[in-house]
Amino acid sequence: MVDTVTTRISSNTGIRYEAVFTNISDGTGEANVRKIRLADLRYIGTDDPPSAIDIESIDATVNGFDSVSLAWDRAPVPDVFAVLPPGRTKLKFTWYLPDRKRDQQETTGDVLLTTNGSATSTDTYVIRIRGRLRK
Repeated sequence: MVDTVTTRISSNTGIRYEAVFTNISDGTGEANVRKIRLADLRYIGTDDPPSAIDIESIDATVNGFDSVSLAWDRAPVPDVFAVLPPGRTKLKFTWYLPDRKRDQQETTGDVLLTTNGSATSTDTYVIRIRGRLRK
Protein backbone atom coordinates (compact mmCIF):
# COMPACT_ATOMS: atom_id res chain seq x y z
CA MET A 1 0.00 0.00 0.00
CA VAL A 2 1.13 3.59 -0.50
CA ASP A 3 0.22 6.94 1.02
CA THR A 4 -2.82 8.56 -0.58
CA VAL A 5 -1.61 12.00 -1.66
CA THR A 6 -3.16 14.77 -3.73
CA THR A 7 -1.98 18.04 -5.16
CA ARG A 8 -4.57 20.62 -6.20
CA ILE A 9 -3.40 23.83 -7.86
CA SER A 10 -5.91 26.53 -6.89
CA SER A 11 -4.21 29.37 -8.73
CA ASN A 12 -1.39 29.75 -11.23
CA THR A 13 -1.86 33.16 -12.83
CA GLY A 14 1.73 33.56 -13.98
CA ILE A 15 2.53 35.79 -11.03
CA ARG A 16 0.61 34.23 -8.12
CA TYR A 17 0.66 30.54 -7.21
CA GLU A 18 -1.47 28.60 -4.73
CA ALA A 19 -1.65 24.86 -4.15
CA VAL A 20 -3.11 22.46 -1.59
CA PHE A 21 -1.34 19.21 -0.71
CA THR A 22 -3.00 16.38 1.23
CA ASN A 23 -1.79 13.06 2.60
CA ILE A 24 -3.45 10.09 4.26
CA SER A 25 -0.59 7.87 5.35
CA ASP A 26 -0.38 4.11 5.02
CA GLY A 27 2.35 4.15 7.67
CA THR A 28 5.33 4.71 5.36
CA GLY A 29 5.47 8.53 5.17
CA GLU A 30 7.16 10.69 2.53
CA ALA A 31 10.81 11.69 2.10
CA ASN A 32 11.94 14.60 -0.11
CA VAL A 33 8.88 14.34 -2.35
CA ARG A 34 8.76 17.08 -5.00
CA LYS A 35 5.57 19.09 -4.39
CA ILE A 36 6.25 22.20 -6.50
CA ARG A 37 8.28 21.76 -9.70
CA LEU A 38 9.40 25.19 -10.87
CA ALA A 39 10.12 23.99 -14.42
CA ASP A 40 6.40 23.16 -14.86
CA LEU A 41 5.29 26.74 -14.08
CA ARG A 42 5.25 29.65 -16.53
CA TYR A 43 5.85 33.29 -15.73
CA ILE A 44 3.07 35.57 -17.01
CA GLY A 45 3.29 36.38 -20.73
CA THR A 46 6.22 34.04 -21.41
CA ASP A 47 6.93 30.41 -22.20
CA ASP A 48 9.70 30.49 -19.59
CA PRO A 49 9.59 29.09 -16.07
CA PRO A 50 10.06 31.64 -13.31
CA SER A 51 13.53 31.99 -11.79
CA ALA A 52 12.07 31.27 -8.32
CA ILE A 53 8.90 31.08 -6.26
CA ASP A 54 8.79 33.18 -3.11
CA ILE A 55 6.57 31.44 -0.54
CA GLU A 56 4.37 34.06 1.14
CA SER A 57 2.16 31.97 3.41
CA ILE A 58 1.59 28.43 4.62
CA ASP A 59 -1.61 27.18 6.25
CA ALA A 60 -1.27 23.62 7.52
CA THR A 61 -3.00 20.99 9.62
CA VAL A 62 -0.74 18.08 10.61
CA ASN A 63 -2.17 15.08 12.50
CA GLY A 64 -0.11 12.17 13.81
CA PHE A 65 3.25 12.99 12.23
CA ASP A 66 5.89 14.50 14.55
CA SER A 67 6.22 17.25 11.94
CA VAL A 68 6.30 17.96 8.21
CA SER A 69 9.35 19.68 6.69
CA LEU A 70 9.38 21.84 3.56
CA ALA A 71 12.69 22.43 1.81
CA TRP A 72 14.17 24.04 -1.29
CA ASP A 73 15.75 21.44 -3.58
CA ARG A 74 19.44 22.37 -3.47
CA ALA A 75 22.68 20.42 -3.72
CA PRO A 76 24.39 18.97 -1.86
CA VAL A 77 21.42 18.79 0.58
CA PRO A 78 17.91 20.29 0.60
CA ASP A 79 17.57 23.61 2.46
CA VAL A 80 14.71 23.31 4.98
CA PHE A 81 12.71 26.53 5.25
CA ALA A 82 9.71 25.41 7.37
CA VAL A 83 8.98 22.69 9.92
CA LEU A 84 5.25 22.31 10.55
CA PRO A 85 4.39 20.80 13.98
CA PRO A 86 1.29 18.73 14.79
CA GLY A 87 -1.93 20.72 14.90
CA ARG A 88 -2.90 23.87 13.01
CA THR A 89 -0.14 26.21 11.81
CA LYS A 90 -0.46 29.52 9.98
CA LEU A 91 2.71 31.21 8.77
CA LYS A 92 2.61 34.51 6.92
CA PHE A 93 5.89 35.98 5.79
CA THR A 94 8.09 35.46 2.77
CA TRP A 95 10.74 32.80 2.25
CA TYR A 96 13.04 33.83 -0.57
CA LEU A 97 14.97 31.35 -2.65
CA PRO A 98 18.14 32.84 -4.10
CA ASP A 99 17.80 33.27 -7.86
CA ARG A 100 18.93 29.99 -9.37
CA LYS A 101 20.52 31.83 -12.29
CA ARG A 102 22.91 33.60 -9.88
CA ASP A 103 23.08 31.09 -7.03
CA GLN A 104 26.43 29.42 -6.47
CA GLN A 105 24.80 26.17 -5.36
CA GLU A 106 22.99 23.69 -7.56
CA THR A 107 19.36 24.84 -7.17
CA THR A 108 16.23 23.70 -8.99
CA GLY A 109 13.91 26.03 -7.07
CA ASP A 110 11.57 23.10 -6.44
CA VAL A 111 9.85 22.56 -3.07
CA LEU A 112 10.32 19.19 -1.35
CA LEU A 113 8.24 17.72 1.49
CA THR A 114 9.24 15.20 4.17
CA THR A 115 7.04 13.74 6.91
CA ASN A 116 8.97 13.27 10.17
CA GLY A 117 8.51 10.69 12.92
CA SER A 118 7.17 7.18 12.75
CA ALA A 119 4.12 7.30 10.50
CA THR A 120 0.97 5.32 11.20
CA SER A 121 -1.99 4.59 8.97
CA THR A 122 -4.01 7.34 10.65
CA ASP A 123 -1.54 10.22 10.07
CA THR A 124 -2.66 13.04 7.76
CA TYR A 125 -1.78 16.52 6.60
CA VAL A 126 -3.41 19.29 4.59
CA ILE A 127 -1.03 22.08 3.54
CA ARG A 128 -1.91 25.21 1.53
CA ILE A 129 1.03 27.17 0.09
CA ARG A 130 0.69 30.61 -1.47
CA GLY A 131 3.51 32.30 -3.32
CA ARG A 132 4.66 34.76 -5.94
CA LEU A 133 6.59 33.74 -9.05
CA ARG A 134 9.79 35.65 -9.73
CA LYS A 135 10.85 36.46 -13.31
